[in-house]
Amino acid sequence: MTGRENIFLNGAILGMSKSEIRSKFDEIVAFSGVEKYIDTPVKRYSSGMYVRLAFAVAAHLEPEILIVDEVLAVGDAEFQKKCLGKMKDVSNQGRTVLFVSHNMNALENLCDRILQINKGQSYPIQTDVRRTIQNYLFDDSTIQKHELILGEKYNNFEFALKKIYLTDLQDNFLEGNCFSPFDDIKINLEGDLNKFDNRLRIGFELKDSNHQTLFFSFNRDIDENLQIDENKNIKFSTIIPKHMLNEGEYKLHPWIDLYHLSNINDSENEFINFTIQGKISNSHYYNKSRPGVIAPLLTWEQSKI
Repeated sequence: MTGRENIFLNGAILGMSKSEIRSKFDEIVAFSGVEKYIDTPVKRYSSGMYVRLAFAVAAHLEPEILIVDEVLAVGDAEFQKKCLGKMKDVSNQGRTVLFVSHNMNALENLCDRILQINKGQSYPIQTDVRRTIQNYLFDDSTIQKHELILGEKYNNFEFALKKIYLTDLQDNFLEGNCFSPFDDIKINLEGDLNKFDNRLRIGFELKDSNHQTLFFSFNRDIDENLQIDENKNIKFSTIIPKHMLNEGEYKLHPWIDLYHLSNINDSENEFINFTIQGKISNSHYYNKSRPGVIAPLLTWEQSKI
C-alpha cells in the first residue's frame, strides 16, 4: 500500500470517516515531509520516512491518548523539533501523551510525570522528572566513591592508566565528592609509563546529569610536563576552576589515547560521580533548570582584554 492509502487506513482504524481524514490529509503530508513519495508503496520507504508518516498520522487524527515510542530515534533535528512541538500541542489540548524514550533532554522538556522501568521492574510514577532522570543516569552506589580504580582496558604498550580521584586544592577528599560552585576541583590521575610517546594523551570527559558531554581535557592542553618518578609512575593533575560548573550532578570519565592515531577509550561504564551544590551569586549567568557549564559575567576591564 502507498503512503496515501496508509493514511486513510490508519484513520479508518481510529474510527474516522473519509471526510474527516481528507480534512486533515494535506496537513499530515506536509508535517511528514514525504510529499514526493506519498504515492510510493511504504515498503520502499526508509525507516525514517516510515516513522515520519506514522507519527504525522497519529498526531493529527486527534486521539485521546497518543503513544509515542522512541520516535525521536529517527529523523533529522528539524523533524524531532516538530514532533516535540506537536506533542506539547496535544498535551495542551487536554489529551494524554505517553512518551517512551531514552532521550533525557526530551523527557525533561516534555513530561510532567515520569515512570522509570529497570529490568522489567517499574517504580512509582514521580512528578520530579529531573530527579528520576538523575537516578536513572547515576548509580547511587558510586556517589560516595572518592576514587576510581581502572581495569585492564586502560593498559596499552605505552601507558597504563590506573586511578582517578577528586580532591580540593589542598588534596583533601570531600564527603560524597560534593563541591560548591566556589570550589576549585582538582582531578588527579595516576598510572605507569612503559614507553614514552609524545602522542600520548591522558585526560577525561565531563558529562552532565543528562549524559551530555560538556568538555574534554587532556595533559596536552596545557604547557606542563607529566610528573614521572624513578619507577616510571606518572601523576597528573588538572583543575576545574571555581564558577565553572552549575549546580547539579556530573560524571567524570577517564580517557587515554595516542593523538591522531588510536582511541582506546571505552569509558561509558567507567566513571566517578561528583555533585555541585549551593547557590550561585547574581554576578554569574545561572539557569537553575539546566545543569551544565556556566561562566562569570565579564567586567568592563576584562572585556577589553
